[in-house]
Order: sequence, then C-alpha cells, then structure tokens
Amino acid sequence: MSLYDTYAHLEGRPYVDGQDDCYGLVRRYYREQYGMALTNYARPIGFDRGGLMLLTDNFMREGFRTVDCSWREIQIGDLFLMNIASRHGANHIGVYVGNGYLLHHLYQRPSVADPLDERWKARVLNILRHPDVFALNNQKLQKTDARLLLPPHLRSRFENRSTENPLE
Repeated sequence: MSLYDTYAHLEGRPYVDGQDDCYGLVRRYYREQYGMALTNYARPIGFDRGGLMLLTDNFMREGFRTVDCSWREIQIGDLFLMNIASRHGANHIGVYVGNGYLLHHLYQRPSVADPLDERWKARVLNILRHPDVFALNNQKLQKTDARLLLPPHLRSRFENRSTENPLE
C-alpha cells in the first residue's frame, strides 16, 4: 500500500455542513490512520467571525500541540490551522498526508488532496502535532518498505529499473 492509497478514498467527498466538512474529514483521517476518535464538536457557520477560536481550542483539548518547525520538518499527520478569506483567525483545517500534499475540504466543494504549495503555505497560521501520531508514524515507518513512501511516478521508475537490471 502506498501513501496515496491511505487517503485516496477520502478525496471527492461532497461537502455536508457538520459532517463532511474540513473537521469531519480530519476526524475520519485520524480514526482510520491512527485509531483516534476525535470529539465531534459543534461548529456553527461563521464561528470565526464571532471571535470563537474553535479549531485551536478544540484541538488543544484533544492533545494536539503547536509545533515550531520549518516546512522541511513537517510530518505525516500534522494539522494545519488556516485562514481562508477571513480576518478573524483560523477557519479551516487540513492534514499533511505526505509527499507534499495537504488533504482538506473547502466549503461547498469536494474534498481534495492539494499540493502544499505557496498559496496554501501562506494561509497556514499554526501547525499542530499530536504526540501519539508521532509515535505511531515511527512504528509504521519501521515496518514499511521505503519504496512505498515514494510518490507513484518515482516508485514506478524505481520498480521498472530494478526489474530491468536487478544488479544496478
């Protein structure tokens, strides 16, 4: 199983307020990947304009902590608190799924894994990490064939090369 296989089925989900939204997607990802049952907090539309810090407060309650790291140090499972078209703080979340991709669910759009490029990096207010996720990632890494961590286009090149000339 490749990294892409771990989240591909979460892409293309239709948006449903309070269920299949950015928080619902993150909850599902953490449940499937790490066995973590994050609380389904109420999230009224426009909560950020009312001065509520729902995303920050709720993730802190769940054990996540802010990390101060460079983009090179982000890890699979890190959460990004983002600001989308608002002047009032974090109103969107996504999760880093590896290979330079951010899994998220924008309002009234299907869920998607987008390249974590400058347009998304500019919207990130905080990076959050859960200590259990860090430990589980390390356990998975010790049991994983390193080729599976490569993006599909590089993995296929490596696999083709190793079958053509196995001694190279």
